[in-house]
Amino acid sequence: MVEMLKSLSVFFCDIKQEIRRIAWVKKQEVLSSLFIVVVVILCFSVFFCFVDFVSLYAIKALFGIIYGI
Repeated sequence: MVEMLKSLSVFFCDIKQEIRRIAWVKKQEVLSSLFIVVVVILCFSVFFCFVDFVSLYAIKALFGIIYGI
C-alpha cells in the first residue's frame, strides 16, 4: 500500500514538472486565432446561406412553384 502511494506521488510530481515545461500560447495569439476562426465561420455561413437560397429558387423554378414573377 505504501509502495502504491509512493508511486502515485511520483506520478503527480512528474505531471507537475511536465506542466511547467509546456510552452503556453500568449493571450494575443489566442485572440487573433479566435478572430480568424469567427471570420471564416461567418464567411462560410453567408456562402452556404446563399447556396441554399439559390438552390431553393432553382428547385422551385424546376417545379413551376415560383409566384409573383
